[in-house]
Amino acid sequence: MDSTLVEGACKPESTDQKGNRVDKDIHYTSRQGKAVDGIKIHVGQDEKSGLIRKMELSHTEEQDRKHFKNMVPRGVKQAYADKAYQSAEQDEHLKERRIRNRVLNRVWQGQTLTKLQLKQKKVWG
Repeated sequence: MDSTLVEGACKPESTDQKGNRVDKDIHYTSRQGKAVDGIKIHVGQDEKSGLIRKMELSHTEEQDRKHFKNMVPRGVKQAYADKAYQSAEQDEHLKERRIRNRVLNRVWQGQTLTKLQLKQKKVWG
């Protein structure tokens, strides 16, 4: 699973003739030092067929891991996701459902990835 930012058709501060916001779901965020506006799309995709199994929309400021549980479909044996979805809560959720955890590891400030984590990143990422 992964998420992507989709730019809005209008700016977040755009209003209609009565002064009401045109699209209340459009918000600003920063990507690579640039301010962008839009929404996030979270996509859960089948590894073999490439078909989209689940999809959710969210505000740009919401953390990706908030959508993790909803994005893991029934019947999967392993779950792949980028490091934005990684957390202890998600690890426990996968363990309870007996799903192999293939979520990339997040590196916190002052930490480095282990040799195993680097190998996993190369293979899974």
